Amino acid sequence: MTAIWYITGAAVCACVLWLGAGVRRIGAVSNGARIGDRANTALLMIDLQTVFWDNGPYSDAAKATAQSAILDEIAHARAQGHPVIALRQ
Repeated sequence: MTAIWYITGAAVCACVLWLGAGVRRIGAVSNGARIGDRANTALLMIDLQTVFWDNGPYSDAAKATAQSAILDEIAHARAQGHPVIALRQ
């Protein structure tokens, strides 16, 4: 009976350590190459999830509308000479 408690306790400790390591990784600052100085204007796209395109509950018309808006914004930013930055976690 006590062996079950030890196993359960070890499993709980392992889960807590695993969760803590994940939270630490998510909150870590990126160590990639710096983007550098810009002219104070850029198009910043954050977390365009693939679930929206692949598995989301959205109609084909909604996806087409979103895709068109995104591509229009990218084209406009590039035409103005502004960088386009896409971040994804």
